Amino acid sequence: MPEGFSGKAKACWTYFSGAAYLFEYKGRLVMTDESLYLTEHGDGSHEAPYGAPRGEFETWEEVETFLEQVFDELLEDDMI
Repeated sequence: MPEGFSGKAKACWTYFSGAAYLFEYKGRLVMTDESLYLTEHGDGSHEAPYGAPRGEFETWEEVETFLEQVFDELLEDDMI
């Protein structure tokens, strides 16, 4: 994580510790969870269940904004 991230973004990333991972993949920043899915796949059927990363981003600023939004949602739900 960039050192210049806001306190909200850093707190959210800490909350995700061990449950979310960030990769640079095919020129994008991809956040995934324990599934480690880096691309969308499947059609939702039993033979090909749907899977996808938690988020895909072009810039670190987009990652920061996403983490801040999730932080606010977690705060509203009394999870942080």
